Amino acid sequence: MEHLDARLGTIAAMTPRCRAVADIGCDHGKLTVDLLVSGRCPKVIAADLRPIPLSKAQENCRKAGCEDRAELRLGNGLEVLQPGEATDIVIAGMGAETIMRAEALFCQGRFTDAHIELERAYAQVRDNGQINMALCCDFLSRRLSLNTDVEQRYTFAERYAELLQYHDASWINIWSATSAYYHALRGEAEEIPEIFSQHRLSDINMLAPGKPMMEMIENQVYLAQGAYARVVGYSAELLPVCEAMHYALVALHLRIQTAAAYEKLGKTEEARVWLRKALADAEADGFVMPFVENYDCLQPILAREMKNDLIVKITDLGEAAMARNAASVRPAAFDVLTAREFEIVELMVQRLSNREIAEKLYLSEGSVKQYANQIYSKLHIDGDTRTKRKQLAELLGQKP
Repeated sequence: MEHLDARLGTIAAMTPRCRAVADIGCDHGKLTVDLLVSGRCPKVIAADLRPIPLSKAQENCRKAGCEDRAELRLGNGLEVLQPGEATDIVIAGMGAETIMRAEALFCQGRFTDAHIELERAYAQVRDNGQINMALCCDFLSRRLSLNTDVEQRYTFAERYAELLQYHDASWINIWSATSAYYHALRGEAEEIPEIFSQHRLSDINMLAPGKPMMEMIENQVYLAQGAYARVVGYSAELLPVCEAMHYALVALHLRIQTAAAYEKLGKTEEARVWLRKALADAEADGFVMPFVENYDCLQPILAREMKNDLIVKITDLGEAAMARNAASVRPAAFDVLTAREFEIVELMVQRLSNREIAEKLYLSEGSVKQYANQIYSKLHIDGDTRTKRKQLAELLGQKP
């Protein structure tokens, strides 16, 4: 059996013993062969969207004597799978590795480093058909934008319109989850897709490995809707599943959601117990953002805790996020703009000239003109200057 490099060796070691694993983006099938020959998994569904690497994977399985236990499928991402046929999924292509690294950096509150890795991940999946990975990039990009300036490639509506062309329900489900989580964090319950806002996840088919994440997002929606007792009950139902599947990060989110719900219910002691367990789980990796994303609920109990480096960082980032959110409340139509661009929009609808805007923001008049052109382009606004400013005002819900 061919020796795995350090990256694939680590992935193989982290793959739980299971009935059937799907190796998505299997490339030459080295991980597939290792999982089968080592006996860690009796069956592997190996998939890749490129015929030549998949052919090489088939050859490697034949050489290793395990081709009878490997099902090789040509196709894109998870669309090659049927519900229930894989108990675990490995997505270990370079695009997946990069976005996972970006997610870890984000969880640690390292926004600039996370943004750099996010841009690398977008570059790796661009134009290669990995829509599922692009949606994962979107998910991080949206959450980053709540804490720092990150330009969005699409509005939610534009991405949804693109996905409809592919007729792939699994991608629509990922989009819905991204939208639900983002709008739940912003407290925009009316913007949450119906499948989540009406709690109809049971109506859709989803692969078992992705179910805990989707249900954690549904729990965040319950929290945003003020259904605090439901959050506590749902978490109790989901946590044993997450622990059995070794989904530590999802379990961390659930514990934080439970602490937040207990605090909202006035159950201070229960909230403190759940918060302390979550803090203990997060400390080794320095994960702060799951707490920061729920800081408005956790603020009172965090204030009562003995301060350490982790709590200080959570508090600092939480206060900054709340201030940023308060300063940037804006209609969804403007989500595609950066914070600076939206700041300029607000001044433009006040009928300030480019020169006056430049003076207020300490920019050159030329820079303001460049920003204005970018804003109109992103919002698909045409016409003369007066017409365009009138349309901006209408989008903001103001009288021109």
